[in-house]
Amino acid sequence: MATNQFLLFPSLVESHAGELRQVAPNLLNGMKILHEGQAYLVGQLAVVEGQSAQKAVNESPADAGYQVLAKAGVLVGAQQTDEPISLVTGFPWGTFLQNREAATQFYTRLVDIEYDARPHGGGAAARKQVDIARVEILPEIVGCAVALRYGPLNVNSDAFVVSLGYGTTEACRMTRSGVVQRTMVSAPGIRVAVEIMGRDLSRRYPTGLRRSHQLDTGFRNGEMTISRQKVSTADLRKTALERWFTDALRPVFRNVWTDDDFARTNKLYLVGGGAHYADLVEQFKREFEGILDIVVVPDPELQAAAGYLHAAQALARKAGGAVIGLDIGNAQTIVATRKEGDAAVADDQLEWARSSAAALAS
Repeated sequence: MATNQFLLFPSLVESHAGELRQVAPNLLNGMKILHEGQAYLVGQLAVVEGQSAQKAVNESPADAGYQVLAKAGVLVGAQQTDEPISLVTGFPWGTFLQNREAATQFYTRLVDIEYDARPHGGGAAARKQVDIARVEILPEIVGCAVALRYGPLNVNSDAFVVSLGYGTTEACRMTRSGVVQRTMVSAPGIRVAVEIMGRDLSRRYPTGLRRSHQLDTGFRNGEMTISRQKVSTADLRKTALERWFTDALRPVFRNVWTDDDFARTNKLYLVGGGAHYADLVEQFKREFEGILDIVVVPDPELQAAAGYLHAAQALARKAGGAVIGLDIGNAQTIVATRKEGDAAVADDQLEWARSSAAALAS
């Protein structure tokens, strides 16, 4: 039976000139990518062994940080295959057009990925050859919509989709024909709430120069260690989420979505990592009470990668080979692959995604 596999690692990169040996159990947790003459700790290895690993928000394909994460994602996704790869990835709607061509060129020219395998017990100079034969770049919200329409939920009627990402929140109304460009919403993501919480913490505790990923972890877990004390962040997080929703999200929903849109559907699907926060979900329920049912999609953080994987399967339908859906997020990178056989692919799957992307690009 064919199954999807999702591999996740933090979107953290840090240059590192030292030597690390056998400090991680496997490649996923021990990635050290060689890029343009420099070595970079990536993902969990950057968290554990790094000194100043940082998140970069909405990087372009020309940035070293993006290229290193992309190489790491392809390396993880292609470990078990030497076949030609059909790869689909994406960008937020606001940067999709300016990044599409550069990203396509980057992936089609990527043939060798060099890495230091010593952190997980291998040799110093490892190399993985890849053949990325087909590439498609989509708006991130389209990837999420594809997953809803062609995935397990099989949403084939009008519905609102809201993607609550770390760097960007995006939303639109999807139909049987694609997404409606007029309903597209783009606003700052969860990082704004994290920054609000960080400022509140700095007034209460001597946090010093805390790294963004440490604040993000404290935000996500509901507690932090500050000055050797366990500090609950749950109340500060709730307040920060309420302020972010009120100031950044509510105005754009009210300005963009019309009564005609609400007349066409009674469903709103929440995807993205932010959908895990019950306090944020409650804000949506209050905002749309009586007009929309709010549905938190299972594994909401996987939806963009799942949609990219669906599109990759359609891209490879006739040519065959391996498929990768790659979601390089601001908080984490998610690599989706297909295991144990081919999946059924709807006839209109790729065209639906392409027409939706074209609608948002117009």
